[in-house]
Amino acid sequence: MSNTPGADPTSAVDLANARLTKKEKQVIEYWLGAKSYEAAARAGYLKPAGRNERRLLHDPHVKKTLAALSELCLEDLKARRGRLIAELESIAYSDLNDFVKLNPNTNTVNINIPADKSAAIKSFKETRNGVEIQLHDKLSAIEKLSKISGLTRDELDITSGGMPINRPPVNITFEVVPMCDPKEVEEELLDDGPETSGD
Repeated sequence: MSNTPGADPTSAVDLANARLTKKEKQVIEYWLGAKSYEAAARAGYLKPAGRNERRLLHDPHVKKTLAALSELCLEDLKARRGRLIAELESIAYSDLNDFVKLNPNTNTVNINIPADKSAAIKSFKETRNGVEIQLHDKLSAIEKLSKISGLTRDELDITSGGMPINRPPVNITFEVVPMCDPKEVEEELLDDGPETSGD
């Protein structure tokens, strides 16, 4: 990486010293947060800005600078994603035993908060009875990690090319088969009527 004025940029720091005009630098700076047409207009190019921004975006110095900055942005996003996952993992896999140890000989509690696990702590305060440690919600962190890793989804889409899946109709036929003859049941019921004594 060179900090020599006029050198081609290879990092964001070199952007300030790049062999670019002031307007080219402005287009690049605005490009990072806006559309190229807006970037050219903000840099002061008059209409038709579309032609100017297309020309600028094909300029070798601008292209090289944009590529370097895009790579830096991508690396930054990857680093942020990695840090986010590490923080969630710290919460998801936390255990109160990581912080609190009971000494059975002295019947005292030793508190040790390792730096790599401190993200799991929601609150830490001294009370009259000792120390209160509250951890962040593990289930919430596990759910978020599951979504990030693709293990779970918010909704299940059962379609075919955006259209509902057509299922063939299912014909079900029921046949009622009596277990006994209804006439026999009727006769039994009549025969079992109240008994009367002929006395």
